[in-house]
Parts: sequence; C-alpha cells; structure tokens
Amino acid sequence: MTPTPEEREFIRARSKATSDHFMRFVTERGLDTDPDTWPEADRQEFDRQARQLTEEWKTRARDTFGL
Repeated sequence: MTPTPEEREFIRARSKATSDHFMRFVTERGLDTDPDTWPEADRQEFDRQARQLTEEWKTRARDTFGL
C-alpha cells in the first residue's frame, strides 16, 4: 500500500522529531553520537525521553488518522 501525501508528511515530521531529539540530547550533554559510549544513566534517560516522544507521536497518529 502506497502512503498518501498526508501520511508521507506525517512520517517525515515524525522522523525529523526523532532525529532532532537525538541530536539535541547528544549536544546538550556533550555525548558522542554512538550511544554505546554513553554512561548508563544517559542511556536510560534518553530511552525514557524517546518512549515519551513515541507515545506523543502515537497519539498524533490516532488523532490524525483515526488509528
């Protein structure tokens, strides 16, 4: 099934938000872009924030597409 233009835009925006979150987290904490080098506490905090971001985008998907 081919995504609609609205779906493609949603996917693009979600991908950008995920990428922006990663780069902001790395930059703010002065971390390497390789998560395997991060202290455990930073990995856990990133994972917590990433889960929260994922839930926000799931809610947007439901609100936008009725999923």
